[in-house]
Amino acid sequence: MKIVRRRDTANEGRDDGRTITRLLSDYEVSCPDSLSMIVSDIPAGCVEDKHYHSDSLEMFYYLTPGSVEIDGEIYSLDTGDLVVLEKEDVHQIRAQDNMQILVIRVPDADDKVVVPEG
Repeated sequence: MKIVRRRDTANEGRDDGRTITRLLSDYEVSCPDSLSMIVSDIPAGCVEDKHYHSDSLEMFYYLTPGSVEIDGEIYSLDTGDLVVLEKEDVHQIRAQDNMQILVIRVPDADDKVVVPEG
């Protein structure tokens, strides 16, 4: 698991006037056959099943503030923060408020394993 806080990441200026913020580079991922990118609108009060992915890496880019529980610890995230979940990182969304995240899964696999509560 890796959390990249946008507030802790420096902007890089370009000669043409653009500014970029490099959230993740040189992160080792084997060449996938596929990937998926989805925007997830999560209503306040939504509690996702606690789960992990057996064969894929999943990234959450926070489009609004929100939180996620990973391996029993709750992390509060700001807009622009990035969470990288490795295979078998147990996680769960518990939305206090409406949230929106961009979810990227590499590879795009049907590998969700629900973890029983308790």
